[in-house]
Amino acid sequence: MKAFTTLFMKEFKHLFNNPMGYLFCSMLPATLAYFLFWQNSGLNIFVNGTSDLRLFFRLAPFLLAVFVPLLAMRAWAEEMRQGTMEWLLSMPLPHTTLVWAKFLAPFTAILITLAATLTFPYTLVQLGDLDLGPVLSGYIGLLLFSATALAFSLWISSMTRHQVVAFLFSFLIFSFFAFFENSPLNLNFRLQQMASGLLDLKDLVYFLSLTLFFLFMSIQFLGQARHSGFLSSWKPYKLTRILFVAGIFIALNAAVNYTNLRVDFTRNGIYTLSPSTKEVCAHLDEETHLKLFFSSNLPPQFQPVLAFIERLAAEYEAHGKGKFQVQKLNPDLDEAARREALSYGVVETAGNVTQKSRVETVKIWFGMVLTQGERKVVFPTMQDIPNLEYDLTAALLKLNHTTQKKVLLAGSMPPSPLGHDPENDMKPMLLELQKQYNLEHGRVVPDKIVPFEHADALITWGVREFSENQLKELDAFIQSGKPVLLFTSGVSIQLPELTARELPKDPADALFEHYGFEVGRNLVSDNSCQRIQSSTNSRLQREYPVFPMVSRLLDGFPLNFKPVETLQTMTLPWCSTVTPLSNDQTQTLLQSSKQAWLQERVFDLNPDTLPGPTSFNVYPMGVLVSGVFDPYFDSTQKSTDNTVKMVVIGSNEILGQYQNPSSLAFIANTLGFWCSDMDLSDIDRRENAFVPLPANLTYETRRTYQWITLLTGPLFFALWGTVFYARRRTVNYGAHTQKRANT
Repeated sequence: MKAFTTLFMKEFKHLFNNPMGYLFCSMLPATLAYFLFWQNSGLNIFVNGTSDLRLFFRLAPFLLAVFVPLLAMRAWAEEMRQGTMEWLLSMPLPHTTLVWAKFLAPFTAILITLAATLTFPYTLVQLGDLDLGPVLSGYIGLLLFSATALAFSLWISSMTRHQVVAFLFSFLIFSFFAFFENSPLNLNFRLQQMASGLLDLKDLVYFLSLTLFFLFMSIQFLGQARHSGFLSSWKPYKLTRILFVAGIFIALNAAVNYTNLRVDFTRNGIYTLSPSTKEVCAHLDEETHLKLFFSSNLPPQFQPVLAFIERLAAEYEAHGKGKFQVQKLNPDLDEAARREALSYGVVETAGNVTQKSRVETVKIWFGMVLTQGERKVVFPTMQDIPNLEYDLTAALLKLNHTTQKKVLLAGSMPPSPLGHDPENDMKPMLLELQKQYNLEHGRVVPDKIVPFEHADALITWGVREFSENQLKELDAFIQSGKPVLLFTSGVSIQLPELTARELPKDPADALFEHYGFEVGRNLVSDNSCQRIQSSTNSRLQREYPVFPMVSRLLDGFPLNFKPVETLQTMTLPWCSTVTPLSNDQTQTLLQSSKQAWLQERVFDLNPDTLPGPTSFNVYPMGVLVSGVFDPYFDSTQKSTDNTVKMVVIGSNEILGQYQNPSSLAFIANTLGFWCSDMDLSDIDRRENAFVPLPANLTYETRRTYQWITLLTGPLFFALWGTVFYARRRTVNYGAHTQKRANT
């Protein structure tokens, strides 16, 4: 142990025996800080406006692929160049001790260097609501990635006396295996999976086995060098032993691949089945089959998706109590499976694959079908299913219930002010709701009777265009106690003029006041807002205050209402205020940040000339109406004693899902909470993971944290180097003084 400690300290001090070592190590955190906090590009966390470190974990591996080989290139090559290799190998020490000392010294330097980047999560913790779970698992992934790169670089260094050759071969070969999409090792994918918050035993074993194997190869090369006297004449030494160890590592990874041991580090358990899903799986009425149709030659970019689907399917099967079964079928190899896939509507899709430095398009099977008796739900392609658990559980509910609730979408359809086809813009919402409900889409035209009473829930907009009879039908539906989602504004958007006009008072206003709220003739502007593409530079985005973004971080969801519990943000395009008039039955559900202001009377929607604030305030933009009300139109009729269930939002444009998918999640969650036998709002969705930075970040605050992230690393290593050199100078001066005294 003493010999190991001596060698370790010798190697570690040698890394920092001159100022270049400190300068070199300080460059990694400084470079990362520049790209992530200073450079005005898509990598900038402030430009993206999100409180997460995904960009850091995407960029760091590429810099580490350069940094680690540079750190390791001199480990053995320098010993051979200086002629100290023979002396080192002749020491009465096991080669294992030499290799571990050479490995742990630079690994400690890497650990210290990565520690200098902890100001990045510190900054986001101070400024926003950072989920620290993925940060912890991401740093574990970076350390494992660095360990593998270091072990590989040491092995390459043991085969040459030239440092530049050692660096080039280490960098090029390792980068090929780590980042190339067709790489058999695929290290970066496993790292990104850890950075997303999922720590899988398979990934841990994979990184550790590669690291240990490369260290083992270094030991074998040193053994050959000791006997031959030089490495250039190396022949395969004890090939049987090498193949045996490689076989052990391959078998270990193959065995672990059949396990499903993993830890979900995310705050809301994104990779863990929700209680709702477990409940649905445990109470299946009939035997249910999930049939996965996929080709054996899937392109590398689809392999992670398949692995995730297989893991999730295994969890469904485990909680299905024998009634949920998974089948994996390959239509390329099985003609019966091919015919079955075609009968379900699953067809071949195109995928790109790189072969011989060329990108080629290949036909692949990649779909799945959920069946229960004669009923089925088909997923024709699985190339990108952003909310797989939600979609699968909703499909199970649909199969498990022979009758579905009917949701009526009723509203006037004027030309969209955004230049879009309104019905086409609503397609994402319709496709989402069709997974659970029987949808009926009714266009409201003057004097036409709309069959409100036949629906179980109502989504309506453009009510200011309703006739008096249609408003009476709406009032009767509200009185029935069935859920109502009402979207209405106090202004009319005028495009392409980029203006708006104030709407006159109409009969709908009296109906709104009866139910305890008022829709303002205004538009809310907010510093917490959606970003849009810049008109001058398509690569840049700019803030658009009249698309206010409701943020949990800024108290945008003041009411404890279950459908919004999992939402982090929600964009309300061109939204008017919706002010509650009755505190007991009408409550604010959505509100702006404290950095909001109003446009009134004269409206300007041009991003370049938007009027700024004269004062700031918090404005309500959505309300929840819940209570017993008398009918508005028939004053002689008493209340039905049904509790009104209505959500009102001051925007007519929210149904177009080209703005923000969180509004889709809000609608689905609200209907699920009020209509479905099983509430799915606790299932985490991809759009819920977006956590914005505060809108009220001042220039001074942002600049302060930019300097903190940029200078912490260099200042730390500068201070360390100063202390080290001062201490060494004191020791040398004391030794020199003692020597003079002795003479």
